[in-house]
Amino acid sequence: MQKLAFDQVRATDAPFEAAINAAFTELAAAESAASIAKGQLEIAQQRVNELRQAIQHMARLLPSDRRISIFGLLNNLRDINEPVTRGGVVYDNVVTLLRRSPKEKWNPSEIQEELQNRGIKADTKAIANILGYLAKNKMLRRVARGQYVLQDGSGIISAELDGMEDGTSRASEHD
Repeated sequence: MQKLAFDQVRATDAPFEAAINAAFTELAAAESAASIAKGQLEIAQQRVNELRQAIQHMARLLPSDRRISIFGLLNNLRDINEPVTRGGVVYDNVVTLLRRSPKEKWNPSEIQEELQNRGIKADTKAIANILGYLAKNKMLRRVARGQYVLQDGSGIISAELDGMEDGTSRASEHD
């Protein structure tokens, strides 16, 4: 009797095993396609970065008013395919606000208020940490306690900070 019950279970498992095998085959194909797409994306991102750098270098040779206009156009294009960074949603929103705003001087409360006006909730301490991080990396300049200005006046925040390559965590930073 024992053997019969085992055979019945095995017979009922056959469709599931076939489905599992089919899923493994499809998984392998999807992983292969993802790997190819990832390679293509990396090539495209490298070309985008090269073109952005070329535009930035050339724009620096222009008069100030024209340079700021070019940097503004460049910032607007950047937002099209901007990935979420390891810095998190608050970091990304602060950087985007600083990029798009013509305002030159900011403090954490003003940024929090502006983000709230846009429907984004953010803690003032987290914003202060982000501003401190950007100042430490010379993207902003601290002019007084809690007061920051854009470093070069162009409104540009470098793509180098978008990925937070040093692995710094927003939660671990302190003023």
